[in-house]
Amino acid sequence: MKMTSEQLETAARTYCEMINGSDDDWEDVADGELWTLTRDSLADFVRASSSWTEASSREDGDGFAYWESMQARRGETRESLVVVDCGEFRACMK
Repeated sequence: MKMTSEQLETAARTYCEMINGSDDDWEDVADGELWTLTRDSLADFVRASSSWTEASSREDGDGFAYWESMQARRGETRESLVVVDCGEFRACMK
C-alpha cells in the first residue's frame, strides 16, 4: 500500500482542517512517513472506539472520522485521531 500524491494531499488537508480549522498548512503534514495505513474500514474504527479507555465525541464527514481526544488503552497519551478513507485503505494520523 502506498498513498498517491492526491490521496496524501486529501488526507493532509482533512487532518489540518480538523486539527487547525483550516487546511492552509496541509503541506507540513503531507509526508507519507507521518501516516499509518490500514485496511480497517471507518466502521471498524467506529466499532473499536467503543472499547477505547476514553474517547471524545466523533465527527464524521465525507470519507473521514475524527476524534478530538482519544486514549485506546489506559496509560497511553490522549491524542486526536483523524482517519481518512483513501479507497482501498484508510490513512490515520494521531
